[in-house]
Amino acid sequence: VDRKRILSYKIVRRVMFSPFSVMPEDDLPKHGATAAEEKVEPEEGSAEVSLDVSNSEVLAKSFVSAMSGDFSSTTRKSTKTSWLVYMLKAGYGHMKASVVDYLELLSNLTVVDYILDEDASPTPVDIELYQLSKEEIFSEVESLKYLITAMVCLEDSEKERVSVARIIQRVLDNTIVQPFGITILFCDLIFHIFILFGWRSVTFRLINVAVTEDKEQEPRRGQLLLESLFYISTLYFFWRLIGEVFSTLITSWQVFRVNFLTPWTIVDVASIIMSVICFGLLMSPTNGNNQLGIYSEEWFSFFAVLTGLLWIKLLSFLKVMNPALATFVLAIGQVLNDVAVRFLIIVFII
Repeated sequence: VDRKRILSYKIVRRVMFSPFSVMPEDDLPKHGATAAEEKVEPEEGSAEVSLDVSNSEVLAKSFVSAMSGDFSSTTRKSTKTSWLVYMLKAGYGHMKASVVDYLELLSNLTVVDYILDEDASPTPVDIELYQLSKEEIFSEVESLKYLITAMVCLEDSEKERVSVARIIQRVLDNTIVQPFGITILFCDLIFHIFILFGWRSVTFRLINVAVTEDKEQEPRRGQLLLESLFYISTLYFFWRLIGEVFSTLITSWQVFRVNFLTPWTIVDVASIIMSVICFGLLMSPTNGNNQLGIYSEEWFSFFAVLTGLLWIKLLSFLKVMNPALATFVLAIGQVLNDVAVRFLIIVFII
């Protein structure tokens, strides 16, 4: 089926405005099947055919079946999943790309697509109806279960394409602004600040002990407070990392691989593991009475790497909250990706 050609027809684009076009088939009105079996004879001399509600639902149902690749109404199994989610969860790359194409097209529909007449100009009534229809279809897509979860399995290039689609941006924005999402983001921001400034205070104390070549005197309360914040933040991120690992493994190995085998996630995991190692090192019996001991140069190299990873971890988190910073971070990542091989060659030669 030439889907791109079909989607270029105005009548099909008009159907795309209907919320029935993305609904799971089991959620479609049941009387639509009865209407589909009835043969409607147009009256003689009538040049226009008006679609009533039942016929619109039948057309939308046929559209859903066509997009999902199911053309048999007798052998079809009942489903409570939208064809969008079904195709995203499929193992075929071209099916996933078709969903991304459809969401892009749905996001870019205008009032001109809403009007069936090719030569007509939009009227205020058309614009108002277009806005109402657009709000309905966007709300329906937003209510689809497992839509965002299924997008985890997309390739990176497809993720970038679908993430800038207006309909997906709305879904993500409304998810984030919910109280639970705001709470999680706020807690993450606080703990990122805690772990960074807590580790900063610990490194200053370690450097001071190394310079004086003697065990530290009794630390001040402010230093103990920052050190405690570092310990608490390390436990928080470690506990959350374990939860993410188990939840993604329970979902599927593919979701785990896609979620964790990315540069930013690897940096995040490495910083958490190194923080846990430093947590155990600082809590060892050799450091009694809240005093830090003297460590070798190898440990200070380890501490320096951890400091850099924690700053990158904070930058990776902030790109989620600021679109301008997200573009900057994405540009930096692309540049580093392009020069990575050349950088490795230079390091090997040196």
